[in-house]
Amino acid sequence: MQSAAETVPVLEEDADGLKTEGPVIYIELDKPSASAGKEPEYMGVFTVSAYCGCSQCLGENRRKLTYAGTSPKAGYTIAADLSEFDLGEKLAIEGNNYVVEDKTAGNRSESLSIYFDSHKEALSFGIREVEVYRFPREESEHEGEYIGEFLLTGYCSCNICCGEDNGDMTYTGAEPRAGRTVAADPDIIPLGSEIEVGGCIYIVEDTGKKIKGNRLDIFFDTHDEAVVYGRRQEPVYLLKQ
Repeated sequence: MQSAAETVPVLEEDADGLKTEGPVIYIELDKPSASAGKEPEYMGVFTVSAYCGCSQCLGENRRKLTYAGTSPKAGYTIAADLSEFDLGEKLAIEGNNYVVEDKTAGNRSESLSIYFDSHKEALSFGIREVEVYRFPREESEHEGEYIGEFLLTGYCSCNICCGEDNGDMTYTGAEPRAGRTVAADPDIIPLGSEIEVGGCIYIVEDTGKKIKGNRLDIFFDTHDEAVVYGRRQEPVYLLKQ
């Protein structure tokens, strides 16, 4: 099985010869107010750039969805170096709150890149050194045992996801069902286990060549649904083995 293409924000020179890299600006910020009664954590000063959904910013990897499989929104979506940040994290920058929904290019020095609706707005933002704050994740009660943060992707039974010899059956021989079937590394979560992910209960009925370590592939009825689901980082709870 294979899942989810990557979005790579890359800003280049536009048709008018304007550079994407504006002057570096150092900004003194007041600490943002607490969100939902929780105090944000100061992370330090980061280099932040900007991007939009155009071909100049995304190059050949241009697509309508973010790395997390959502539709990007100005004033909300931010791309991050996923070795430093997690998908779904909430960040405060220059008094605005953003959610990490996208992935920055591996060849850029900026750890963060803010999404804008137009290339002109992205160019106007330029590149800045700003203070960044992280809001703590919401904690909720779960019946199962917490077993860690997993990278989640989506798949279906088509040739793109499973190859020509998929047989429309899972590794356990059960017919896959949306809302129930999930593929996992059996060395991490045994086949037949029940797990809770994002408030839903799944059964580990399948495996995959690329599903190794803390990685899960959730079954969908159609390829479009699997693509839209994208990639996301979620806590996983083991209910029963």
